[in-house]
Amino acid sequence: AAVRCEAVTWPEGGFVTCDQAPADLAFGSRCDFGCSEGYVLDGPSSIECTAQGEWSEPAPKCKGAFSPPPQTGACVCSSGSVAECPLEPVSGQRALLRCLETSIPLGSWLPVKLCAVLFVQCEPLSSPEKGSMDCSHGAGNFTYSAACHFSCLEGWRLNGSHVLECSRSGNWSASLPTCEAAEQVSYVSVGIAATSASLLSTASFLLWLAR
Repeated sequence: AAVRCEAVTWPEGGFVTCDQAPADLAFGSRCDFGCSEGYVLDGPSSIECTAQGEWSEPAPKCKGAFSPPPQTGACVCSSGSVAECPLEPVSGQRALLRCLETSIPLGSWLPVKLCAVLFVQCEPLSSPEKGSMDCSHGAGNFTYSAACHFSCLEGWRLNGSHVLECSRSGNWSASLPTCEAAEQVSYVSVGIAATSASLLSTASFLLWLAR
């Protein structure tokens, strides 16, 4: 009999697609996992049925249901999940709040005081050489929703994105930009123009000799 693996179940807040029917998940079969909007995959995105009749890795879960805040100072979340709420009194900033285990029924309105602030931290950034950086949350504060603007000194031009934002996943929206010498471009243009002028002069001189 062919070696078969156990059927996989859909993760809560997500979905799974397999290349074989649940009853035909034999050696070499593969299942891919994904999460619904607002959820993050915790574990491998795909698993395979091995020759031993076991999956290559445990099935993943979908965690971190993000919900927009319905009003200032309150958020909708279930016990143990994560919700996005305004962070007062700091205007414009937002924080991720992890709801604590309470006796309040799941799905109830939980005031902010019953939630623990869960700051998402992105890797620290530094100003590019020959450039400067200005971040919205202040120097050294690289938490979720922070936006850092980059510029270069006179005579230098920015190579890359002018603005980097810290996402809820803890990653920056783009790679750190660099500053390149703007004179290099000018020198190339001048060199081409000078070479063209020299060739034209030589051609004119040869035509004059041929007359």
